[in-house]
Amino acid sequence: NSSRSLAPYIEENLDILGATEHKILFAEFIQNNNIDINNLDSFIISNVNEYEAQTKRYDFNAFDNKYIELPNLQGYITDYIKANINNF
Repeated sequence: NSSRSLAPYIEENLDILGATEHKILFAEFIQNNNIDINNLDSFIISNVNEYEAQTKRYDFNAFDNKYIELPNLQGYITDYIKANINNF
């Protein structure tokens, strides 16, 4: 999300959903790129030049290529909601 406020909770919530492969991919990307998920100010971009710099700084294409090979995350979310519908 654009506020970046939920980033510190991604791994935990992927675990809750049972999306282990997604969690591993995310964690590896964070670790391999020395990203502090509690301070993502460097991801604030306001123009094309800044966006281009980010795409050079991080290999988003490699991440995306691996991500699209994983099962659809929506399925995990749907299964979680069905199993926990009374909590909503």
